[in-house]
Amino acid sequence: MNGTRDSLDQIKAIAQGVEGPLSQKVETLICPPATLLYVATALCTDSPLQIGAQDCHQNASGAHTGDIAAEMKQIVDLLAQNACPYTINMYPFISLNSDPSFPQNYAFFDSSVVQVSDPPYGYTNTFDASYDTLVVALAKIGYSDIPIIVGGPPTGSQQPMWRMHSASTRAS
Repeated sequence: MNGTRDSLDQIKAIAQGVEGPLSQKVETLICPPATLLYVATALCTDSPLQIGAQDCHQNASGAHTGDIAAEMKQIVDLLAQNACPYTINMYPFISLNSDPSFPQNYAFFDSSVVQVSDPPYGYTNTFDASYDTLVVALAKIGYSDIPIIVGGPPTGSQQPMWRMHSASTRAS
């Protein structure tokens, strides 16, 4: 579900519509834009309507950021005005732990084989693909020159796959 604050009336109507006998027969979930999650959840506290987060768009490619684009641009404007870098943390092991078919060598830097192709680019690891996505997104809003600081999993991470990979990488 894409939308703006105007969508909140629709969410409220759906929440009221799934009350009563219908709630015994079906489960209903709506995934509003990130900017509406808090308000939508508050609207549905006494309703069987469930609220989730979205991480998709109906178009296969392009700059589709929904309602959060304006807020993100304001944040990047503020960073640039104050000569602050953009900081991003990348945790490839989240995908690795949540999807058994996610290739371990793509999550780290072990692959020499292109795992994701976005012509003319090919990516052998999650980091490069994620970083390029950020660089392109910043350039599209006029900030191709903003410094970027990249963080990642902390030492002593509680994620088993990261600990296992870190230990095997250090041992070799």
